[in-house]
Amino acid sequence: MNNKHDKPNENEWPTLGEKTERIVLASPEKQLECACSMLAQGKRFLRIFDRDLSHHIYDNRAFAEALSVLARRSRFSDIRILINDSHLLVKTAHAILGLNKRLSSSISIKIVTQHSGDLPYSFLLVDDSGLITHTEDEHEPGFANFNDRVQVAKFTQDFDDLWHRSSHDPELRNLSL
Repeated sequence: MNNKHDKPNENEWPTLGEKTERIVLASPEKQLECACSMLAQGKRFLRIFDRDLSHHIYDNRAFAEALSVLARRSRFSDIRILINDSHLLVKTAHAILGLNKRLSSSISIKIVTQHSGDLPYSFLLVDDSGLITHTEDEHEPGFANFNDRVQVAKFTQDFDDLWHRSSHDPELRNLSL
């Protein structure tokens, strides 16, 4: 998968909420495949904390399509994304920005306004059981677990604490696509 338009292979991934196993994601391609599989199985909730919405995972048509399906799956879908800076997203016309504009009732993006240094890595949470963690260095492996309710609850609490201290970015709100 070298192209941002390639579709990942979802057949090799566990079922969300069933298999408890730590999976090493040794490449950016595996991180993307895993994220798409987890999203495709999600029912309602998605939380992403990523300083700049890593392009190797989130700026991809397959991920954007899975995100769109999750956002439209239920009127109660709740997708929240926390980033540190929106300038790179706006400058590169990140794939998620268009979805944020079209599906603003389901997708919210906020800017972290307080120090988030106690979170040494980025993470993605799906529903109450799916977890992917990775560092900013796309050459470092990431990790996933399709059924780790304890860790997801802990990460959700950390995310919610940051979410409540964060703000909407006027640059993202006023963006015309």
